[in-house]
Amino acid sequence: MKRKVSLCFLLIAVFAISCKETVIEKGVLTNSSNELILYNWEEYTPANIIEQFEKETGIKVVIKEFQTVDEQIATLQSEPDFCDLTIVGVTEAKQVFTPLKLIEEIDRNQLTGNHKYNDFFKNSETYGVPYCSGLLGFAVDKRYVDLAFKDFSFLVSDPQYKGKISLLDEPSDIYYLLMNSVGASVNSVNRDDHDRARQFTSKIISMEPHIQDLYSGLDDLNEGKIWMAMAYSGDALMYQEENSNIEFVYPQDRPFIWRDMLCLNINAPNKKNAYRFLDFINTPQVAAEIAVQFKTSPGIIGAEKYMDRETMTNPLVNIPKSLSDTCEVIVRFKENNAIINELYTYLVNGSHKDDNDEYK
Repeated sequence: MKRKVSLCFLLIAVFAISCKETVIEKGVLTNSSNELILYNWEEYTPANIIEQFEKETGIKVVIKEFQTVDEQIATLQSEPDFCDLTIVGVTEAKQVFTPLKLIEEIDRNQLTGNHKYNDFFKNSETYGVPYCSGLLGFAVDKRYVDLAFKDFSFLVSDPQYKGKISLLDEPSDIYYLLMNSVGASVNSVNRDDHDRARQFTSKIISMEPHIQDLYSGLDDLNEGKIWMAMAYSGDALMYQEENSNIEFVYPQDRPFIWRDMLCLNINAPNKKNAYRFLDFINTPQVAAEIAVQFKTSPGIIGAEKYMDRETMTNPLVNIPKSLSDTCEVIVRFKENNAIINELYTYLVNGSHKDDNDEYK
C-alpha cells in the first residue's frame, strides 16, 4: 500500500539500534555490489531508517518505487534482478508472488532476532518480515458526509454524492468495497454474493466516481473537489493534520485490514545485504519507527514500548482487540481472482469520470 510521508516530528525518545552482522554460512549468500535495492510503494520508505542502516553497515540503499501492484509484478517478471527486497501484501505474497516465483521464502536462521509478530501476520513468517498494517476505508469531508455507517452501501445513499467520490485504482480494494456493500465477506465464493456485487457495481457507476490513485484522490479531497476518497488509514491521518475537516471512516460491519511485508526477491542480486536489512528492521524499535512515521499499526509485538503516548491512544494505529476481532483480511485471493478482475474492469469501463475530467 502507498503511504504519504509524515512531516510531523517523530516522538520516539531514542532511536539507537545496533545492526548486527548476520550469521551466514560461507558460499550460501552473496552480493554483486555493496548495495541494497529496495522496491517499494511511492513515498513508503522512512528516510531516517535508511540513513541509520547505511551508517551502521556502509551499505548503500537504492530505492526504486512503483504505483500499482500490476506495475510491480510486470517489472519483476521482465527484470528478475531488478531489486533485492520488495513490499508485498501478506495474501498476495502467499497466493500470487510465490507461485509466480517472484519472491522466495525467508530463511529464518539468517535473522538474529526471534521476535514475535501480532495476529495480523500469523502464519506468514516464512514469507517476509512485517512492515506495517492498517485499515481500508474512506477519508471524508465531515461537513458533508455522515461519519457513522454500517457498510459501504452508504456511497449510493445520497444523490448529492454523485461526482464527489474517489475510488482507488486497485482491483482487490474495489472488490472488498463491493462485497462489503452487499453485506458479504470479501472471502465469499458464493455466486449469489458475486451477482449482488455486480448489481451494486451498476449503482456505484451511476454515482460517477473518479477512479484514481491514492494521492490524487486525497489531494482532490483536500482541495474540496470531492467529499470522500477511498484511502488507507495512515494516509488519511496524514492529510487530517493538514485539514481538520478530513476524517477517516470505515464500515461497522467487516472492516478490512491490509498487511504489508518486506519480502526477498527470488533473483535478488545482493541477498547477503538483503538479509542484513531484513534483520535490521525485524526489531520492535524499527517497527515503532515505521508505525509512528506512517501512522500505521506495527507488526512486531513489543513495538508499543517505543511509541509515544499520543500515537498509542490512536485506535487506527494501536488497533484494539475489540476492533481487530471484527476485521476481515483477504485469504481467498486466488479463488476469487477472476471475479475480482471482472468487477474491477466493469467498474472502470463503466465509470463516467477519471482524474482528467472536470468536477461538477
